[in-house]
Parts: sequence; C-alpha cells; structure tokens
Amino acid sequence: TVPQIAEAVGSTLPGIRERATGLPATFGHAAVGGVGDLLTGGGAALELAGLRDVGAGVRKTGEEIAARAPRAARTYQGEEYLLDPDWYRDQVLRSGVMVTPIMALSVLAGWGGAAAAGLAGAGAVGSTLSSILAGATTSRVLESALEAGQTYSAMLSKGETDAEATRAGRETFGGNLLLLGTDA
Repeated sequence: TVPQIAEAVGSTLPGIRERATGLPATFGHAAVGGVGDLLTGGGAALELAGLRDVGAGVRKTGEEIAARAPRAARTYQGEEYLLDPDWYRDQVLRSGVMVTPIMALSVLAGWGGAAAAGLAGAGAVGSTLSSILAGATTSRVLESALEAGQTYSAMLSKGETDAEATRAGRETFGGNLLLLGTDA
C-alpha cells in the first residue's frame, strides 16, 4: 500500500520526512534556485561577451538569489537518489526552471523561421525546415552561452584567475556550439 511504501522510503533515507515540506514549498525552492542559476550563468555569459560591469551585476544578483535556495549537500551511493525528493527538487525541477526561458525563445525563433520561409515562398517543407533550424540554432547558442557562463562563474568561485575562467568559459561555449547539428 502507499503508506507502507512511504514508510519504507522514509526509513531508507533518514530525514526525508523532516525535509519534505510540501509540494508548494518544493516548487518554490526550485523556482528560486532556478532563477538564481539562470541569472548567475546569464550574467557570467555577459561578462564573457565583454559586458563586464552589467554581467558582473547580474551574476552577483543571481548568486545571491541562488544562495536562498541551496542544493542539498548530499552524496549518493548507487541509485538511492531516486528515493530522495531533494534530488528531484535540486536536479529536475530547478534545472527545468532554469531552461524554460531558453525553450520559450527557441519556440519563438522557430515560429519566426517558419514565418520568414512562408513569406519567401518556401512552401510547407521549407517552412518546416526553417522552423527547425531557427529553433535549434537559438536553443544551442543560448544553452552554450549559459553553460559557458556557469563554467566561468564556477572557476571564479574556485579561486581561479579571471583569465583562466575566461579561457574555460570560452572553451565550453565553443565545444557546445559544435553540437549544433545534434539539435535539429
């Protein structure tokens, strides 16, 4: 029965009941953390793009917001994370909140690509291909920039020099852009 399963899970990972504060609190925690992560990575990406002052301000704001919703400080053995609600909050929900704006902008770009192809008389196949390419390109560039920013920010947090963090961030951006063909 459900109560027996809940009891088994509760006894498997000590403290789950104390940490579980309900669905609204879980989503709220994930939303705050995801917004903080998005601003941290986005601000750092702006810094990498040469907008140092603006980017640093956005990154620091993101770090302050993310600090309000810290990830669970746990290490996992085997598949025990599957039973831990903190893992879902910190990994699945938080990441979903962070990437939602990228998905929305990619959909808009796809619609724009389809509209442009339609206006150019490309037909149904041309509109479909244009939509796919515009959406995939937008998604890849934004995700690459965000991940590069996160790399840059993480390197700075570890005490690396700005030059080292910049190099690592740019390498991450370039490496992710190479994956463009896999998105379409």
